[in-house]
Amino acid sequence: MNGTPFPRNTVWFTAALGCLLLTLSTSLPAKQGSIMSNTVTYTSTVADEHFATKLLITPDGLGKLSLGSNRDHRDRSIGQFQQLIPAAMLQNLASTVNGLEFANSPSQQTLVPDESFREIKLITPDQQQTVKMIGEELPTPAIFGKAEQAIQEIINYLQKFPLLSVSMRVLPLPPLVDAGKTVNIDIVLRNLGRTPYFIESPKDWGKQATHCELKAIRSDIPLAELKSQHQVFVQLDGSAFIKPESQQNDAPLGLMPEEQIGLRFQHQIDWAPGQYDIDISLALTVFNKDKKALFIGGMVSPPLAIKVQIPDEKI
Repeated sequence: MNGTPFPRNTVWFTAALGCLLLTLSTSLPAKQGSIMSNTVTYTSTVADEHFATKLLITPDGLGKLSLGSNRDHRDRSIGQFQQLIPAAMLQNLASTVNGLEFANSPSQQTLVPDESFREIKLITPDQQQTVKMIGEELPTPAIFGKAEQAIQEIINYLQKFPLLSVSMRVLPLPPLVDAGKTVNIDIVLRNLGRTPYFIESPKDWGKQATHCELKAIRSDIPLAELKSQHQVFVQLDGSAFIKPESQQNDAPLGLMPEEQIGLRFQHQIDWAPGQYDIDISLALTVFNKDKKALFIGGMVSPPLAIKVQIPDEKI
């Protein structure tokens, strides 16, 4: 097989198309002195309307982050992260959200279906709430933007402390393919957290909780001239999965911390000749040995490229 060689702890399976989901939990770090008087939550669906980014900060400074999607940062993992937040970061956020300017700032009251939004919520010890929501209609107030910058700094920090985490890598495709040729699509999933978990067998992808899709769009046609026939959507499901001889059954696949699994799918490139940009997206559920869901999320590969030519075409 062409491509990057895999470390010895890579477990390879073969497949023709697929998807992904996950979850996590672990022990808490030691508590620190209180800086925040309120609980703070942040929710954003800007990256992905189906898999939100959610942050919870407790008054004792513990940060709990759920990254449901990597669509806005395709090189990062998704999952759950947890750690005490440095005092300077907490102070930066508290000085922004605890003032009158934030309390008096505007907030969007309603959302239309599928409208993306960001929301900051303050919850006092007696459960009183201050909610500020920004959808697609309301311009972002300066004080909300300042608070969001402090929150993003915390999110970036918490990503260093994964409890349950999944990453996806897709091996490069051949740059030039004859129309009608079958190509391998190799997807590598890795457990970057501290929690063992399971994912569905690729033979069941497309049936239940895990769905994987290849999307190809002609890149040699101006955007204004693109039509539906210039796009290709392929489900990488159980029918496309190439099952290796080492896999004895179709049981769920387990991943220990730092372990990775290679999955192979195959697809016949019966596309019109031309240059294509390709994304591979995976929506999956991660569960424990008792089949309890731990986390649900979605990942998108960095952009791939391929040129399709008629068999006798010369480069």
